[in-house]
Amino acid sequence: NGILGMNRTRTYEFSTGFENLGSSEREAAAMEDSKSAPLRPWILRPSSSKRLAWDVCGVIFIGYDLLTIPVQLAFQPSATGFTDTVFWMALAFWFCDMVLSFMTGFYLQGAEELRPRRIALHYIKTWFAFDLLVVASDFVAWFGDEGRAPAMARMGKSLRVIRVVRSLRLLRLVKLQKLIETLMDHIDSEHFHILIGMAKGTFFVLGMNHIIACSWYGVGMWTTDDVDSWVKQSNFDIEKDFSYKYLSALHWSLTQFTPASMEIVPRNTHERAFAVGVLIFALLVFSSFLSSLTASMTQLRQLSWKFDKNLSFLRKYLRTHMISAGLSIRILRYVEYRLATNRQEIRESDVYLLNILSTQLNMELVQETYEPILITHPFLHQYALASRAAMRDLCNKATQRVQFSMGDIVFTERSKADGMYFLLKGKMKYFRKRRAGTTTLDKIDCYMQVGEWCSEAAMWTDWEHPGCMVAVENAEALQVHAGKFIDVTRKHQHVLHSTLYYSYHFVQWLNEQSSQGLLSDIHGLERAMLESLVAESFAGDLESKAPSLATLEIVQQRNSFLQRFKSQVMGLTLTSSEGSGDVAEEEQADAHALGAEAADPEQVAWGSYGGSSSAGEQLVWGSYAGSSAAAGDG
Repeated sequence: NGILGMNRTRTYEFSTGFENLGSSEREAAAMEDSKSAPLRPWILRPSSSKRLAWDVCGVIFIGYDLLTIPVQLAFQPSATGFTDTVFWMALAFWFCDMVLSFMTGFYLQGAEELRPRRIALHYIKTWFAFDLLVVASDFVAWFGDEGRAPAMARMGKSLRVIRVVRSLRLLRLVKLQKLIETLMDHIDSEHFHILIGMAKGTFFVLGMNHIIACSWYGVGMWTTDDVDSWVKQSNFDIEKDFSYKYLSALHWSLTQFTPASMEIVPRNTHERAFAVGVLIFALLVFSSFLSSLTASMTQLRQLSWKFDKNLSFLRKYLRTHMISAGLSIRILRYVEYRLATNRQEIRESDVYLLNILSTQLNMELVQETYEPILITHPFLHQYALASRAAMRDLCNKATQRVQFSMGDIVFTERSKADGMYFLLKGKMKYFRKRRAGTTTLDKIDCYMQVGEWCSEAAMWTDWEHPGCMVAVENAEALQVHAGKFIDVTRKHQHVLHSTLYYSYHFVQWLNEQSSQGLLSDIHGLERAMLESLVAESFAGDLESKAPSLATLEIVQQRNSFLQRFKSQVMGLTLTSSEGSGDVAEEEQADAHALGAEAADPEQVAWGSYGGSSSAGEQLVWGSYAGSSAAAGDG
């Protein structure tokens, strides 16, 4: 078992993942994977940013078709260079979209399907026929135009046939809902979701009014000469101003959805039948739109009302319990800050549907939330690259969010550390008093900014904070618990050896710092030195690290290895030669100066080794705390 904490005689069988399949099915699956391997780099994930940008362009082109096609069918404006250019751009886009759809994965029962053959079959069974019909109609509408191909227009016997074919482009509105849902999946704010839902309803009503207005004008124009119509009655068959004709038709359309009225009225049976149909449609659609709009406004009010109600209860609680004015104001200001933050950032506890996720999905979700923050440290970056499973367990089992209000004490001097911190928001200030005789400076003050970490030594030794940390702003941090980190690492052999190697040399550096009285929670290894040590720790195999690991095994056998973590895999014990005189009084004075509670006067002095002052501070790997010579050997 030794230092690795594992049984070396244990053997493992190779697993392909296809044990539950028959031999023919395994061969088919392996053959499919081998054939699709060259195409894998070209496959897009359905949730990728590239696909999202492409879908945004699709929404823009669908909106352009919604505006222009009804106008072209009803008012028949002359083609311009701009309209021809946009038409060909849209045609090229939708043709490329068909090709791209063969290379974009899809979700099957909540899981991504990225195999090219499955993607192609899925697209052929769903949207391929529809897309082919619409793209073909674009080509027919273009080449069938009378001005470009008179012969084809004559074959069509009437330009109305070409107009019907051109109107097929509006079928792309069917895909609009799917594209909008894809875009909304990338929006996290509940307020934005409600506002976008209201905007969708508004644009739907306006879009339907635009189509109805163009259709109303078309009905008025498509009559025989001996039949009166509203277009003739208004002299629009002579009027050349397009904008006035369109606005008049749009005005009539809007009056059908509202109690308003205007001078345009139906003049024949076809117009009267169309007007009745529009009224029935407006009755159903507009009433539904109003109810949806009312529900959305109510939902927005409820979001604010919930926070206001809880804030009112908090004020009542503070008042009835006679909390001091200073503390009450601090609590209220922090609560207001947290409420404002929560409106922008949704936490796991706020989303009920996360409870129905599988264990694996939930762990991957937590990993993608915490990992980008943790890998800012070079060691944890290589840790994640060496073992995704280890990083997943680290994020789920050893990492947690902690919040601090302005003025909160994060840790006090000589208090026992249980992990390291990564600052996410806010700012913290670090205080440390120098020991007499070690330097001419009496005090160290420095700030911890967002993206920085502190107390890394707590991961590798029994660390007691040399200084005090205070939140000077409302702050939030990630805490990696040292003991749980050890539990995770000892279960993953891919990172265990590198972690041991790194911790051993990190503590050697700490010993050098302690001899100069420079130990600090904030200042660690210089960036270049840290990256060099990390690269050395994760380079090579076990044999290249054998000398260092052999040293660790000797320490384990000799010093009851890993006392701190109860005979687990890693651990270093901090010893100090400094006496404990007046420690409680100094710490109590520092705590009062910071506006915090006094430290425990019975708190144990920093370090556990009480030697002479000349011996200096010493960190030893393991739990051995003997003479200075033995400590040096350790």
